[in-house]
Amino acid sequence: MPPIVLLGLGPAVPGMLSLDAVDRLSRAEDLFVDRNVDPSCWRGFTPASASVREVDGTDLEDQERTRQTMIACAGQGRRVVRARGADGWRCPSALRDVLAMRLAGLDIDIVPGLDDAAGSWRAWLASHPLYGRRILVTRMRDQASETAHALIDRGAEPWVMPTIELQPSPDPDGFRAALEQLSSYQVVAFTSSNGVDQTFAGLGSMGKDARAFGACVVAAIGTATAKALRDHGIRADVVAKEFRGEELATAILDRIKDLPRRRVLVPRARDAREVLPEMLRAAGCQVDVVAAYETVAPPPDRVGSVRDALCRGHIDAVLLTSSSTVRNLCGLLGEGYAEALAKTVLASIGPITSDTARQLGLEVSVEAEPFTIAGIITALERRFSR
Repeated sequence: MPPIVLLGLGPAVPGMLSLDAVDRLSRAEDLFVDRNVDPSCWRGFTPASASVREVDGTDLEDQERTRQTMIACAGQGRRVVRARGADGWRCPSALRDVLAMRLAGLDIDIVPGLDDAAGSWRAWLASHPLYGRRILVTRMRDQASETAHALIDRGAEPWVMPTIELQPSPDPDGFRAALEQLSSYQVVAFTSSNGVDQTFAGLGSMGKDARAFGACVVAAIGTATAKALRDHGIRADVVAKEFRGEELATAILDRIKDLPRRRVLVPRARDAREVLPEMLRAAGCQVDVVAAYETVAPPPDRVGSVRDALCRGHIDAVLLTSSSTVRNLCGLLGEGYAEALAKTVLASIGPITSDTARQLGLEVSVEAEPFTIAGIITALERRFSR
């Protein structure tokens, strides 16, 4: 069975076609070519008996139909050529062509257009299991950019749809009062980078900076939170080995076991797990929990295209990065959310988020280890490499 030829037409000028491109076009029985490519660059090299079909490069449905037709034609032993302009293989839809052919068990023959960099894509594809995969990023917009770039570096096509928006503290007076007496605490425990950023924003509005912490022991729930502290000039004294409240409480108690006074401040989201303050109180600490911010779901009018893509199976994976992102995503999708999300791979950042998803009737296929964004992407790579 001949391989499916994935062909780049270069700058779409007849005189600039490579000899390989001319050879593949001359033997094509079924040619699928982007509608925006000037026909003069391929028509003179294609047999009159060949079936030629134009593809709308902006229509996801047309692209998917084209892939299935190509697979069917190749299954009949016909010589299939899929042609695009330029090098042919820098756009997400081209990577999805490769993915579809691989999943169908078909051989492919990549013939890049005249571009020095394009020839390296053949080796690149083999080492990037996320190539061509559409992955939904549900983090807050400020955080989603870094995640999206990490996915792009691995060949994926990120779709960013934040399911969380951050709002100021719902109790600004209480938050300000806690910051006024910051140095009176023996420990300040941060459970997210958002808590760090909002605390320093509050201190800044009061004309204060990192010196306001005095001799406090500063604790962080994980590496991302510890990095946020470093960005503001503080190195965390305690960092939990696992990114969970239970682990942070254990680490804090071990650090302060010899202190005669153990007063702890926890600046966090308004709605959060109670395990950290409960464990600290059970061990005899005086714990003040203050809402440094709150998270809310964005307006539902942003989700239409994503809901449609999920229902049609056009999204390969969804990143679930917190319990809030899971609950808000389900709320935004509305009735039928479980059915829509059953058509994709759900990747969770850790067991707490996974438990929330399962309570909502969802099946989690991938769980990060460690419980970080890098960990969740690596876990997805392992999943798709199989």
